[in-house]
Amino acid sequence: MSKQEHYEPTWNSLKKHRTPEWLDDAKLGIYYHWGVYSVPACGPNVSWYPFWMYRKG
Repeated sequence: MSKQEHYEPTWNSLKKHRTPEWLDDAKLGIYYHWGVYSVPACGPNVSWYPFWMYRKG
């Protein structure tokens, strides 16, 4: 196990973080952020949130 590094919420601290080589070479990436729209009782149109967020115009 490697030594765990300590990061601060600053730009300088983030610049010290190296991206893993396997992530740079990845051909496909899937990222989904859980937000308010993921709460089932939030409303009937909540599932369309990402569609409208990225729609042009």
